[in-house]
Amino acid sequence: MKKLTKKHVLAVLLATALPIVAIAAVNYFSIDAEVIVTESNLSVSPKSFSIEIPRGQSYTKKITIENTGKEVEIYFEKVVEGPSPDKISISFHDTYGNSITSSKKLRVPAGSEAFPSKTFVNVHIDASKSAEKGIYKIYIQAKG
Repeated sequence: MKKLTKKHVLAVLLATALPIVAIAAVNYFSIDAEVIVTESNLSVSPKSFSIEIPRGQSYTKKITIENTGKEVEIYFEKVVEGPSPDKISISFHDTYGNSITSSKKLRVPAGSEAFPSKTFVNVHIDASKSAEKGIYKIYIQAKG
């Protein structure tokens, strides 16, 4: 068996470091999101968020819906603006992973001013590998 020399060790280190450098060169792009609610007794936080996400990756943001009124059922609509908006996919899920759609609404329990109910929603953002880099804006609206 051959003894490892400094040259061999250096070659191994370089061979393992090069893929790391290549991974670091992934193109990121910026997404700014704004969340709006139309029901007067509901509030959402955060009302907006910004992320940097690489192509081909996913990001999940948890938002909180507070209700100070009677029980309501809501769903979310979204608009994406940017260089290739069709390459950005957005979906909404409850804490159990169930999809929230206009035909499968999220039930938000009743609350009061003193004790608002809190419901959590996960916003899933997927960026296609073919998404153009640039700045994207996402507008999310909670509707009853």
